[in-house]
Amino acid sequence: MLPVRTAFAAELRALLPIAAPLAAANLSNMAMGLTNAVMVGYLGGAALSAAGLGGGLYFTIGVTCQSVLAAVAPLAARAIGARRHRIAGEIAATGLVLALAAAVPIIVLLSVLEQLLAAIGYEPGLATEIGRYLEAIRWGVPGFLAFGALRALLAASARARVVMLVLLAAVPANAVLNWALIFGHLGLPPLGIAGSGWSPATIQTLMSLALMAVLL
Repeated sequence: MLPVRTAFAAELRALLPIAAPLAAANLSNMAMGLTNAVMVGYLGGAALSAAGLGGGLYFTIGVTCQSVLAAVAPLAARAIGARRHRIAGEIAATGLVLALAAAVPIIVLLSVLEQLLAAIGYEPGLATEIGRYLEAIRWGVPGFLAFGALRALLAASARARVVMLVLLAAVPANAVLNWALIFGHLGLPPLGIAGSGWSPATIQTLMSLALMAVLL
């Protein structure tokens, strides 16, 4: 039996290569949110409020559903530990199916939130701006949920560095896309607050496709 200190050091060496990249990935997510807020801030206070409220609603609903998909990590880790890699792949595939199934009602809900917010007393102008934002970002839901399932599988297989690299690449890509879509650069039309919704929706889809490519 190993001494407690030696056992702790061994566990720490095994944990850090997984935990550190995932922590960096979470910081990258925060950086993208900050970038979105800074870009939308140039459109004025009303747009910033609408993007903040719309983004908060989107994130809360999405993360609530994504938390169910987090079960992929322990289930896949158990299968990988038992050298049943095919089972781990089937678990991840089931997670992707659940992600796509959950995306449909979320998209429907985000499509009618403008009317719901107006009905409960939100200012019509603010509700309209939130609706414009949600009409764009809702198409990122499938990618957002699929990314959660794929991220869980990669973490379970001790390949969290891939997740970190994808998210680190997404930060500047999101900034450029926000700049282009909000203000109309690089030959794209100026979409205003809707551009701030299309940017993360596009990036989230590309991130999930990147993880799929790595796994394939």
